Amino acid sequence: MRWVKRIAIGFGILLVLLAVGIGILFATFDPNDYKDRIVTAVRDQTQRELKIGGKIELVIFPNIGLKLHDVSLSEYQKPDEFARLTELRAGVRLMPLLDRRVEVDAVTVDGLQLHLRRDEQGKLNIDDLMQPKPKPAGEERKFSLQMARLTLTQAQLDWQDAVSKQTARVQGLNLEATDIDPEKGAQLKLDTQLSAGTLEGPTALVEGKLGLSGTLAMQASTKALDAKGLLLTFNGSAQQQKGLALKVTGDAHYEAQQLAANQLEVLLDQSAEGLTRHVALKLPKLQATPTELLVEQLDAELKQQGQGQQLSAAVRAPKLRVTPAELLVDKLDMQFAQEGAGRKLSASVQAPSLKATKAAVSGQTIQLKANFAQGKDNMVLQGSISGLSGSLQQIEAKQVALTTHGQMGGNGLEMRLDAALQVILKQSPNLKPELLRLTGLSTQGKAVLPGAPALSWKLAGQLQTNLAAQQLDTQLNGVLDASALKLAASLQGFSGIPAFKLDASLDALDLNRYLPPSKPGPVAPAQGGGVVLPDLPLFHKLSGVADIRIGRLSKAPWVVNDLKLHFDAKPGNWRLDPFSAQLLEGQLQGSASARFGAQPVLSLTHQFSGVSVGTLMKTVSGEDKVTGTGNLSGTLSMSGRTVPQWLATLNGNSKVRVQNGAIKGISIVDTVQKAQSSINQMREKAKPEAKSNAKTEFSDLSASFNIHNGVAQNDDLSMVGPLLKGSGKGHFNLPAQTIDYGLLAGVEYKKDAGALGGVTVPVKIGGTFAAPTFTVDYGALAKQLLENKLKIDTKAAEEKAKAQLQAEQDKVKQQLADEKAKLKQKEDAEKAKLKDKLKGLLGK
Repeated sequence: MRWVKRIAIGFGILLVLLAVGIGILFATFDPNDYKDRIVTAVRDQTQRELKIGGKIELVIFPNIGLKLHDVSLSEYQKPDEFARLTELRAGVRLMPLLDRRVEVDAVTVDGLQLHLRRDEQGKLNIDDLMQPKPKPAGEERKFSLQMARLTLTQAQLDWQDAVSKQTARVQGLNLEATDIDPEKGAQLKLDTQLSAGTLEGPTALVEGKLGLSGTLAMQASTKALDAKGLLLTFNGSAQQQKGLALKVTGDAHYEAQQLAANQLEVLLDQSAEGLTRHVALKLPKLQATPTELLVEQLDAELKQQGQGQQLSAAVRAPKLRVTPAELLVDKLDMQFAQEGAGRKLSASVQAPSLKATKAAVSGQTIQLKANFAQGKDNMVLQGSISGLSGSLQQIEAKQVALTTHGQMGGNGLEMRLDAALQVILKQSPNLKPELLRLTGLSTQGKAVLPGAPALSWKLAGQLQTNLAAQQLDTQLNGVLDASALKLAASLQGFSGIPAFKLDASLDALDLNRYLPPSKPGPVAPAQGGGVVLPDLPLFHKLSGVADIRIGRLSKAPWVVNDLKLHFDAKPGNWRLDPFSAQLLEGQLQGSASARFGAQPVLSLTHQFSGVSVGTLMKTVSGEDKVTGTGNLSGTLSMSGRTVPQWLATLNGNSKVRVQNGAIKGISIVDTVQKAQSSINQMREKAKPEAKSNAKTEFSDLSASFNIHNGVAQNDDLSMVGPLLKGSGKGHFNLPAQTIDYGLLAGVEYKKDAGALGGVTVPVKIGGTFAAPTFTVDYGALAKQLLENKLKIDTKAAEEKAKAQLQAEQDKVKQQLADEKAKLKQKEDAEKAKLKDKLKGLLGK
């Protein structure tokens, strides 16, 4: 055992010598002698400025090392601060110190503040530190940053990205890295508080507590990152979702935009505001590059419960691969279910196999199912996609078949759709669907509405969706409820309200089949009213054009024939220009517009010719107060969102001409005749109500109106009829539905007018549109009749005297003519006798 004793004595002597050496070293070694050399070395190697505010201390507990205070490092070739720390403690190995070399064993950093940036060109402010620095041959290594342990306490990291406009902050960071090896990485464990958002927004989009552990390694030359035994946790909020708990485990390797993961599992739980959610994603094998995605044994599920609802969804596939040269799906199974508030909804998609390459496409029939049930409502949808062929750039399905049946809200529906499908894919660089096309499309079915006959259709055509251009086009021809339909439509833009283009023609549309009947009657006075034109985003964003033609449109009591209209919509500005139709035995044409602002403004220009005025009045008010054939034209404008507002702001002008008609409720001629026969009764000036059996006929009636704030003023009424000629002026108050009008109707001097000729009847029209009143000024009428009678009697006496005088004159003239005739006869006889005597004398 002597050799053991000698070894022990020798070891003791060595410890004594070592202790003496350490004492001499601490007495003679001053680390501050290296401060300038360290600063210079950092400046030379990194072109960054290192500042050491305090003295470098040499400590021996818990291990031999150096302690630095108030240390900062500048940005690359800039004086701006890149990093700062409150205290740094570096443990050093003992033996290299005997050789006057410093090799770091462990580092503890407190109060680190680090600023990470990426500029608009995508350059990081640590790119220079990530590049390996070549060392000149033969250079003696005086300082080494290789370490076995790194500890950070209360650190803060700020990140700003000018490319993505994102920002993030990590604060209160505590990190411990052990078993550090430049090649194999290190065991990491950290916890911190994370917040992230945008450079412009003050509110954090992500905020919570982050934890990370595992073995992480990064190669400076390739920037490859390798993680093994990864455990990532997060508790907090993200994208306004509170109460989130995230857990990620697995192994991953990332290098040159290529990610490979094994046994990756993502668990996300949420509990907030009475809602619980669980999301689980299992990826035993994942490979992802900018051009390829490979997933094996995909298993994803979602479960949600709360607020009276239960929801579950699952996606499973043994293999899923997408590359520029191949699309492979194996036994894809997608399930969805929702239940709550007495409602159940379920859906599923099953694709047993689908393989598409640049040369060919093959696969089995894809099955689609969906069910909905709530109370008495139920709806079932079933579909299939079969006959797959084509290539990776153009996948085709010989048949897409969809059927649905059931009822919703008492409305029944049965429908079937069949078509051939084409899917055009584009490599850019990943495969993306670019064009979907349904050809040979046919659909038929019927919808049953409560209290109405079934609406049926049978249509054929095609449908195409350009996903790249965000455009949908369709053409359909067929029969809609026994009426021929031709439709061509397109939509542009799939986000928000799309722009549209529509061209449609329909033989007939009978709205009476689908809408409850409306009764003709007077419009109620404007004493309030609900909003009939709400402020909807549609009015301010809709854009497109439409041309619509309907041979016959019916909605009792209206019947419109040959309806044609062109609709042009721009955001906030809609126009119908032109529109035309045959209505009420006449022809209507014109234009209309609507501008949607704080208060919408509506305008109308119309020309209505050959209209049956009686039918129009009866349709609008329930009674044909005026009849005849009329022409109406004008320009109107109004603003507001309710009918009372429209009536109160109605402005414009209008012209009316009616021929061969009548005003019902009063007969001007009968009134004058009754006045002539009973003057005393007429002097009572009664105000008779309008009588349905009385009417004033006319051959021509014309008037023009100036409308201001709902009051229509007329000053030029002209009316001509049998024995009748009239004029008038006054106004019609549309908001109040009242009439204030004066009519002067006169009986013309004609052969058959008699005592009525030249009489003018003053009529005051008042009351409401629904119940007009006619007040006749009988006193003025009686006076005119008496004066007219006197004129007639005087004229008759004069004419009688003249006739008697003429008769006496004619008698005297006749007597003179008779005497003259007798004298001439006697004279002729004497001449004849004398002639005979002369002949006798000469003859002898």
